[in-house]
Order: sequence, then C-alpha cells, then structure tokens
Amino acid sequence: MGEIARIITNIREGDKEQFVDLLERFEPLIKKYMKHLYKDESEDVRAELSCALWEAVLRMGYIEQEGQIVNYLQRAIFNRYLELYRGSRKKNDHEMQAEDSSLMNMQVIGNEFDEVIIKDYKNSILSRYSGKKKMVYHLMLVDELSDMEIAIKYGMSRQYVNRLRRELKSYMEKGYNR
Repeated sequence: MGEIARIITNIREGDKEQFVDLLERFEPLIKKYMKHLYKDESEDVRAELSCALWEAVLRMGYIEQEGQIVNYLQRAIFNRYLELYRGSRKKNDHEMQAEDSSLMNMQVIGNEFDEVIIKDYKNSILSRYSGKKKMVYHLMLVDELSDMEIAIKYGMSRQYVNRLRRELKSYMEKGYNR
C-alpha cells in the first residue's frame, strides 16, 4: 500500500489529522488552480478546493493503487475548480459589461467637439504604449471589441485581455481624477 493510500485509510478510520498531511501534498495543485481563477477571495477558493479533496476522500470507493487514487483526487479538485471558474466567469463578465458601458465606450451624445476631445484623449492614451498592449488597447478603445473577440483575434487568453482592460481602466480613472 502506498503512502497516500495509507493516509486515506487512516482518515477513513477516524484520524482526521492525517487530512492535513494529504492537504499539504495537494497544496501545489490547489495553488495552481487558485492562480487561474480571477476571484478576489483566494481563501474562499482554497477552502472550496480543500473541501473537494475532503469529499473525494470520503466518496472514494477503492484504495488500492496509488496512481488511481492520486488521479481520482486530482480530478475531484479539477472538477470543483471548473465549477468555480464557470461561476466566476459569469460574474466577471457581467461586471465587465457594466464597466464597459460606463467607462470604455465613452459614447457622447453631443456635438462634434466632444467627439474630437474623446478621440484625442484615446490617442494620447494609445501613444503611451507600444507593442501588444497598444494593439489590445486600440481594439478596446477605438474598435470597441470585447475581451473574447480580442483574445480570439490575436490568440491570447481572455484572462490576459481582461487584465489589460483592468489596467487601462485603472490608468484612465487615475487620469480622470487628477
């Protein structure tokens, strides 16, 4: 019987302290998935993934081959990560749509002078950057593409594009408050 199989057997026999050891062994995997989620509540994510590990230990029907056990536990953590990711993505997309409509679109009902000022402001922002950031910011400000459209167009992750959008928003808010 392998080390993890022994730990799980001890947990099932009532030695709950062994779960801390098991959790330490799966900590790198849990941290990996925590980084991929763009939630602010990292401790909540850690708790959810730890609970997924605990539930998997209790549900596991076999405790024989070490490889099967590890695979089962990894899969349980991954499945919980997917649940969290889907919920987080929906929430984040709704928040970004609200922010986009209020800050990024900058649609002004008014005369042409307002449009010239806005165009000049956008160009001054774009002139501060170069390379990939400038390209992405141009698509956000001028072409008004969504994160997903930009990510697909240039083969980037949507999370990377979303991070750039938040940086741009932060920069614009700082400039606006001066």
